Amino acid sequence: MPHSERRNREREFSALGPDFQPMLCAFEGDLNGRLDVEFSGVVGRARRALRQNAGAESPGIAAQTTRKGRLVEPHIGEGAQGA
Repeated sequence: MPHSERRNREREFSALGPDFQPMLCAFEGDLNGRLDVEFSGVVGRARRALRQNAGAESPGIAAQTTRKGRLVEPHIGEGAQGA
């Protein structure tokens, strides 16, 4: 693509920016809401699995989550019965 055509398209795109800004904000809000719902489900299933594992004789696994919900510092230790 020639430089002049590229420059013209960039100008057109930047002129459209304000028109699409509200739609982009709405999209990002919807996406974040859906991600929160999905992640909550994953965390809930993981917590149930951890609780079930804590009662088993096999080694247990404990994980912490950050405020943003990412798993950090997994800890693998002995189960309720010991190893």
